[in-house]
Amino acid sequence: GMCGNGGRCIAAFAMSLGFASSHRFECKGHVYAASEQDGLIRLDFPARPVVRETSDGWRIDTGTDHLVVPVEASLLSDRDYLVSTG
Repeated sequence: GMCGNGGRCIAAFAMSLGFASSHRFECKGHVYAASEQDGLIRLDFPARPVVRETSDGWRIDTGTDHLVVPVEASLLSDRDYLVSTG
């Protein structure tokens, strides 16, 4: 699979080279649809994510594995805490 941030970056780069503001591209055998509106890039993934709850949070596989960890709202502005926990 492919990371969503990387996909949006490559789509924006392609658009800067003259590709249409709505186009499709292939990566690792999967076709992704990218579009731009008001300066924001939207990327549609070809498959539904797989979500599994774990003791740490939620593992979400979009083709690239992600871990979503709950954080208390009061800790969201504590940079040291966020960096230390990843």
